[in-house]
Amino acid sequence: MANKEQINQELEALKSKFMLLNTNEERNAFRSEVKAFANSKSDEEKLLVSEAFVEGANEACARADKLIDDVLWNK
Repeated sequence: MANKEQINQELEALKSKFMLLNTNEERNAFRSEVKAFANSKSDEEKLLVSEAFVEGANEACARADKLIDDVLWNK
């Protein structure tokens, strides 16, 4: 079973691939890859993936809030 660090590394690799997608064909192939990734995980690993997604989303929101404060409100 993968641990949290391994899951994060796998998600970072997927995110890096996602950032390079240019066409709908590439996006469709990536969707299939993400589905295969999710389907390959045990229930425990799926929980770790979910937790990593939530943590990543919270971090992205915090960065966006800071950017808004820095740029728009000059805080």
